[in-house]
Amino acid sequence: MKNVLLVPVGMTPQVVTETVYWYGVVSSETVFFDEIRLLTTSQGKEQILLHLCGKDNYLARLSKEYDLPHIAISEEHIHVFGCSRSLEDIRTSNDNDLMADEMTALVRDLTADLNSRIFFSIAGGRKTMGTYLALLAHFFGREDVDDRLSHVLVSPEFERPLFDEQEQLFFYPPKCPRKYSLKGRREFVYDSFACRIDLIEIPIVYLNRFISKSKLNRFNEVVEDLRRSMGREQDHPPVRIDVEKGELIIADKIIKLSPRQFALYAAMLWIKKQRCQSFSLCKTCKLCFQTPFEWFSDKNFLLVFLEIYEKKNEQSAEKYLASFECPDINKEMVAKDLVWERSQINDKLQTLAVPGVVNLSIDKIREYGNTVYGICLNPAVVGFNWPGKMPAGIEFLRQQISPTTILSNKIDWLEGKEA
Repeated sequence: MKNVLLVPVGMTPQVVTETVYWYGVVSSETVFFDEIRLLTTSQGKEQILLHLCGKDNYLARLSKEYDLPHIAISEEHIHVFGCSRSLEDIRTSNDNDLMADEMTALVRDLTADLNSRIFFSIAGGRKTMGTYLALLAHFFGREDVDDRLSHVLVSPEFERPLFDEQEQLFFYPPKCPRKYSLKGRREFVYDSFACRIDLIEIPIVYLNRFISKSKLNRFNEVVEDLRRSMGREQDHPPVRIDVEKGELIIADKIIKLSPRQFALYAAMLWIKKQRCQSFSLCKTCKLCFQTPFEWFSDKNFLLVFLEIYEKKNEQSAEKYLASFECPDINKEMVAKDLVWERSQINDKLQTLAVPGVVNLSIDKIREYGNTVYGICLNPAVVGFNWPGKMPAGIEFLRQQISPTTILSNKIDWLEGKEA
């Protein structure tokens, strides 16, 4: 796993060496970086090239003095905001928008590499640079590779440009303590022995599972995508199940599913819509999450699944019904078959360029040796188009009815008749 340090830098590139120093020297969990990526302006780049690049730069001195792995920084590791018209500073709204969009693209691409762990540092540059980078760490950070977010702090008196007697700037506490002072003002002397460097690691929320697979190019697009995905009803694209036509419609896009996939997905959405008590507690209450074997014993699930399936392919519905009342080995085979269909449904959903599509996937939760399946979608955005009158409540089956009886008696619940 490659460790990559990502840092915004302004006019004081000391934040880079101070962060490397803390992880490599101070931290009880030593971390060595394989690569450093710097985000800056044209003025910041001048400072980086002056102090952190070249043969005898401060980063190389730190590595040599503390026996840390050598890290080379070249111009290809420095991203200057503004592309062709490099920004000298980031002050206006336009400057910030441009910076945020370019930072978004860079973070998105870096986190796409599953063989690297990103260490987001928000210590340098303008406060807006650190703020945007922190948000992007929450947006794109990955829990499975343990991405990190941090801020490095140095003793207040060492936050200013200080020089030793050889006119060398302070970039990290040297092994042999030295005296530092402001340039040309030797009346105030600071001993590096008293300098303290701390690093605060900030927990990452890990929101990347809420971001759709479509390649979003701007920061505001990612924000709007997250708002939709996390259940803001007014922003989420509508999701419609057209039973008569056998179509799943998201926004204005028709998603092509096989009859079995459509029946499974519609039945799961029906259970979600009927049983969800609080969308904010999704995956905590799990009232709509079931094992495949629970699907077979849930009359409400079966009724929707079988009626839709029969409408598209009556012989297959009969075959499925027969499987439900056969020995357990057949039920297990059917369960595996439906779980496989679940993966096919998710593959089709994840290829959509519809903001918020990630919450349409059929999620799974492992608990107590079982795996339960459900959809973490706000039920308020789901609509069913039935070809007749639909029973209003979830308990519309008032009797104990076996799956075979459902078909053999031809219960016409689409016309509003109850068993």
